[in-house]
Amino acid sequence: MLGRFKKRDIEGGQFTFGERIMLGRIFREEEVPDIERTKQVIEVLHDKRVNTLQAIRLMPYALEVAKAFVAWIEREERECSVPPMDEAKQAGIETLAKNCGDMASVVDFAERFGWSFEQVYKMPYMDAFTLWKIDAERGKYQRRLQNVLKRKKGK
Repeated sequence: MLGRFKKRDIEGGQFTFGERIMLGRIFREEEVPDIERTKQVIEVLHDKRVNTLQAIRLMPYALEVAKAFVAWIEREERECSVPPMDEAKQAGIETLAKNCGDMASVVDFAERFGWSFEQVYKMPYMDAFTLWKIDAERGKYQRRLQNVLKRKKGK
């Protein structure tokens, strides 16, 4: 327990997709003092504003959140990403990713499931992670299948 609110298990994936987006923005932002970053983390995860003294006391918790969040980002990269094909690189997939960022996933999920952006933001993070992982596995399978078919066609 952290004072007036219950500690969140970020390491265990207990956050929403919207919180994942907001935490990403908080942790990517450069030159933000740790106290301000702690205040932002508390506001995102607990919907509470804290003063500077409270933020100082909560800094170890914010650091714990940051470590767990980074571990999830690394896991996403390891388990949920498929390197772009040369054609995608030539077409500018890096530019698309840079320009759209997190919103690309929000739009994708909204279109897939007929949800509003608000519904996507409220979905459990673990659901989003699982969808990304399934998409990655399907993508890897499709590439393997294409290679098999090319080899078979070439014989």
